[in-house]
Amino acid sequence: MKKSIGIDDRFFLNLEHLKGLKSAGFDAVDYSVGWRHLLGSDSDEKTAKAAENLAEAGIECYQIHLPCYNIFLQPDQTDESTEADIHKSFEVASKLGTKWAVVHTMGTVDKDHPREWVIKKNVENFVRYLETAEKYGVGIAVENIPRFGDCPQYDFITADIDSHLEIIERIDSPMLQACWDFGHQNLNISDGDRTETVKKIAKYVKVFHGASNYGNMDWHLAPCFGNVNWKERLKPMLDAGYDGTFNLELNLSKVPESVIFEHYKLYSRMIDEIIKNL
Repeated sequence: MKKSIGIDDRFFLNLEHLKGLKSAGFDAVDYSVGWRHLLGSDSDEKTAKAAENLAEAGIECYQIHLPCYNIFLQPDQTDESTEADIHKSFEVASKLGTKWAVVHTMGTVDKDHPREWVIKKNVENFVRYLETAEKYGVGIAVENIPRFGDCPQYDFITADIDSHLEIIERIDSPMLQACWDFGHQNLNISDGDRTETVKKIAKYVKVFHGASNYGNMDWHLAPCFGNVNWKERLKPMLDAGYDGTFNLELNLSKVPESVIFEHYKLYSRMIDEIIKNL
């Protein structure tokens, strides 16, 4: 399995950094943060440079994260600026050779917003995005958002696996599948049997976010920390035919540049150990 990692803003257009990632054992990057810089007035120039750097380093951009609305907004609370950024992102992703663009659902289930309504509105949004995504040959992967233990009153729609599946299955397109965030699942108080949940979604998962935590906050820790059971959670995905990257979505903003390649080497070895022990 190819290894991928979310790239930090600091190293967004740094060719030597990409080469260092390659030397550390990574085959791909996720522009989940830095790629946002590609949406400005100099988008074409920066995108071309990013694609050139990726090619020279022998690294692919396997996934990006689309611009996100605040997760507390309902799916009818869209705005023109964010919508324009989302649609532009598919063009950028195509120029980078990106296969999948990750998107969050919007909306919580409450007395004013029944589950059926939240699902219906999210489907309408994703169908709209899919028209542009298909034009550029980029797939959409719908990410799971947890029901957090410290604010259980917010019942996010994809905290419920059946609702997550219903959104994907209603659209019924090979170009709209799932992104599974293991860290989010580890926080989800609505998830009673986490291994069974993975088995349910596994056939739709095209990308995943490998992040860990201790079940209390979305820390985005490396797999050697936290209490995510990687063997139990990842194996059902592989059994279902998952052929994407092992992608780490970590918080590296506080890691000094002087030691970051040592971190990369450690994370690369950790992925190898996890895969070997499945």
